[in-house]
Amino acid sequence: MMFWKAMDEGLPTSAAARAAGVSRATAYRWLGEDRQVLPLPFQS
Repeated sequence: MMFWKAMDEGLPTSAAARAAGVSRATAYRWLGEDRQVLPLPFQS
């Protein structure tokens, strides 16, 4: 999905929402719903 790809590329949530064609509210809702499955950044 375009939103998650944009987030993975480091875009801010609002920019990722625009890239995916959804509202900021929808993007923040998705983040809230999927928070438990978002991986933490890996640091070596």
